[in-house]
Amino acid sequence: MEGFGGSARPVDSRSGGGGLVPGAGLREPRARPWRRKTAGAVTLGLGALLLTACSSAATAPTQRESPPGGSATTAAGSGTASTTTTTTTTAAPPTTTTTTPAGGRAATAACLASGTGAAGAGASASASIQFVSPETGFAAGGGELLATTDAGSVWRVELRTATALGQLDFVSATDGWIPSGAGLLATTDGGRCWVDLGSGGTARIDAVHFFSPTAGWGLAGSGLPLGGAAGPGYPFAHGPASATLVATTDGGRTWQAVQGAPSGIQSACTSDGTIGFASTEGRIWRTADGGASWSVVANPAGLSTGGNDPAVIELSCAGATGAWAVVNSREAAAGTEPWAIYASSDGTSWTPVAQAMLGPVAASRAPGSSAGQLSPITPTLAAATGFTAAEGRDGTASVGVYRANGGVAAAPVAVTGLGVPEALAFVSPEQGWAIGNTTLFGSPHLVLMATTDGGATWHVQAHLGG
Repeated sequence: MEGFGGSARPVDSRSGGGGLVPGAGLREPRARPWRRKTAGAVTLGLGALLLTACSSAATAPTQRESPPGGSATTAAGSGTASTTTTTTTTAAPPTTTTTTPAGGRAATAACLASGTGAAGAGASASASIQFVSPETGFAAGGGELLATTDAGSVWRVELRTATALGQLDFVSATDGWIPSGAGLLATTDGGRCWVDLGSGGTARIDAVHFFSPTAGWGLAGSGLPLGGAAGPGYPFAHGPASATLVATTDGGRTWQAVQGAPSGIQSACTSDGTIGFASTEGRIWRTADGGASWSVVANPAGLSTGGNDPAVIELSCAGATGAWAVVNSREAAAGTEPWAIYASSDGTSWTPVAQAMLGPVAASRAPGSSAGQLSPITPTLAAATGFTAAEGRDGTASVGVYRANGGVAAAPVAVTGLGVPEALAFVSPEQGWAIGNTTLFGSPHLVLMATTDGGATWHVQAHLGG
């Protein structure tokens, strides 16, 4: 859930947003909460895999091809093009040592062995991206896990796998997790070595949201496929949910249910483990005591409950007390899927920020007719993307920057070449990254693009999935 999901972190708010967490260093908001999608069969294996030592493919840099016409693209109406940039993607050095992750994260285990060649054929277009500083970031999609320490000039392929991957979650440049079809994967060295923690004694972990190297929340047992696709060309998120909120204090090795949490959770997030948020169909809940008790703080757009295709709310925490929400009605008609963005700096009073046929008419225009992703930058500022199917394959994705009070910091602009937006991470109003699926039908092709001027121009940095 981009609450359980990823953007940049100088504010924790996470994935994007807000106050600093003691002992965690400078952290940013998450670009996306725990995001789960509705369809797409994935063979799931619970329990730990028999792990072998990591053996990467080649160590020499391998240049990924840019799309036809060069890697530079110009947003519609911007009037200028960015400088063409050639980016290399390198495979990680071989890892042959057996590691014991810090913080009790796992018993002694070998690093996962990376597959060779293209990523698994069964990998879907689902992707995630998160930056923990303006230079250091991680991306996942198409069965690949990538890392950069220079703002994306070079992306290293750290792991290739045929299993489905969920949403990345990092609390620092070294400590991170990602749910997979085989089990929860974890790293303590910035992605060079990943170990499989299994399911931690509970149902499959679908999404995680950590607030320290050892402590975090998770969603378990939703029954939905990891990385599944809702339908050709539509990036909307998960459907009916029956997930249970769980917590860990040993880095994800074991999990326990949060007894006071509401049932049927769709997404959740917390910046410090004390104040947190969760969404159920049509409702946003808040806790101020670490999950022991919860209260409903919002019913965005007056959404009804109990429908055959229920509304979905995805949360992203921002600062110590705030949060943002992408509200998807899932009532698609005539090429539009009514949706809206809401925000709250204190977690109790929620303001409609932008909408597409959902919520107050006075709200700003959403960046597309179908819901995309949101990346909090601060508790009061966030980047958002959406998708307009009726516009065709090119220029369908738009990205804008919004204020929590309902204002627009940067009007939505079409991003040529991004296709269907799958992931978003902004570390400032000017600097951000997005991953899109450029093939609406058939095998997905994921492209990672970057901007340094608030979305006016974009250039390709990497391709995921081969």
